[in-house]
Amino acid sequence: MTSLVFCLLLATVLNAQQHENLPVDPAVMESSGPAIYPNPTVDVVYIEHIRPVTEVVILNLVGQVIEKFETNRKQYYILDLTELHNGMYFIRVTDTNNIIHVQKIIKQ
Repeated sequence: MTSLVFCLLLATVLNAQQHENLPVDPAVMESSGPAIYPNPTVDVVYIEHIRPVTEVVILNLVGQVIEKFETNRKQYYILDLTELHNGMYFIRVTDTNNIIHVQKIIKQ
């Protein structure tokens, strides 16, 4: 299998998993950071990571902290965004290895 075909298959699997709220394969999370889905979202996003998460922060487009959450070092976290105005935000996830992952999300 060529690398292009493999990448397309992997992207299809990830896309299907994110839109169906299915658990994400740990091997995929290890290589790409936490899974944050659905995106765009209306009310909540789910965060899954291979390592426990220590902190989740919502930032606006200029990097200002909107809200900060302590996660009790869980690997699965549900983030309620119903109070946010519609728009684009960043979610910053810090894991127990102090690795920071940032993903853009759209709140509709």
